[in-house]
Amino acid sequence: MPLALFGAVGYGARIAALFMPMQAIASLVLAVVAEQASDRAVLAVVESLALIAFGCPCALRRPRS
Repeated sequence: MPLALFGAVGYGARIAALFMPMQAIASLVLAVVAEQASDRAVLAVVESLALIAFGCPCALRRPRS
């Protein structure tokens, strides 16, 4: 979707800006929840993060020229 919205120029940087922070946060949060809570809590966190990850590309706007 970012490729269709923004074109090939800067595609890698845009993908990294969108998804690398989410991957880092997800790993940290899941490690803490897995250590402190139940399996149901881990699944709830995974579900929440999946919804957020889905929403990030949906929130993209085409840059103004």
